[in-house]
Amino acid sequence: YFYLDFFDTSKGKFTDHSRHRELTETQTLIGLMLLDIYYKRFFDQHKIVRWSELRSIILEGEQQDAYKRILFNEVRTSNTYDSREWGNVHRKMNATIDLFDKIGWVEKQVPSLEEVSDFEIKPAINRLAKMYEHELLNFETFVSELKKEDTNDIS
Repeated sequence: YFYLDFFDTSKGKFTDHSRHRELTETQTLIGLMLLDIYYKRFFDQHKIVRWSELRSIILEGEQQDAYKRILFNEVRTSNTYDSREWGNVHRKMNATIDLFDKIGWVEKQVPSLEEVSDFEIKPAINRLAKMYEHELLNFETFVSELKKEDTNDIS
């Protein structure tokens, strides 16, 4: 894999603003969650992620309050989120995984019966670490400043 960084003054097609867009708050948070998983499994040959693992990280992980605040718009210590709320999380997660699959940060595996299909995190996700270096160093501050997304936003 490789990365291309173009200067703002270049005249290539890659500088056309219609060819790229910024990540939403939810996509950024999910990306940082996946980046954390990637680093924890750094020496594993394949970094396959399953929905059950993601659910566990959201509910019980180190950054669970941040994940709940962004994904559910509310932190509940009882973890009693209903099926509608989980449906919104599945929708956001699937939309983000689809986007990350298109840009090469993950590779979707054979479709499963899970709410979110299994996928493999690819080395290209390191690009996210470069883009959000400051935010990773100050993760708590970063998450506290994220605004709540409109509930109609699918990603």
